[in-house]
Amino acid sequence: MLLSSYLYRKQKDERRDDDLGAESKGKKGGRKKEKRLDLKPDDLFMIVKDELKYLQDAIEIGKTEAGKMLDQLQAVIKGTKEIISGIKREAFDFKRDVVVGAENEQTGKVIAEKLIKYRNKKLEEKNAMISKLREKNVNLAKQYCKIKEELDKKVRRELIT
Repeated sequence: MLLSSYLYRKQKDERRDDDLGAESKGKKGGRKKEKRLDLKPDDLFMIVKDELKYLQDAIEIGKTEAGKMLDQLQAVIKGTKEIISGIKREAFDFKRDVVVGAENEQTGKVIAEKLIKYRNKKLEEKNAMISKLREKNVNLAKQYCKIKEELDKKVRRELIT
């Protein structure tokens, strides 16, 4: 199993090298003769050592990629939970202000003025958030330009010296 993994990986590397060489030379690679392997204990040791290093590297790469994916998923879950809590809060507010609070006790119908007032209040809140975010965006764009200019000046100074 270990030997077959090693040979497979080496053949793949050789094919890739042959393909690169054939493209640069413009020749097609023919069929190669099968090689017979006469392995000594030192050769076996080197094979095991190479495979161990390859597997350890693959494990480390897998760990780092899994860590990155885990961080991304945790961020998505956190954002989703915040969105859900906001929706629940808005549903509660709507129920309190409009469904229960705006109900006419005699007829059981919702008073339209309270519904309109509630919607206008929500629109005003969203407009305020939009203007706040626009201002923040403008400030961030100014900071970005300023930092970029400083970096360009620093690079020019380093090139001159």
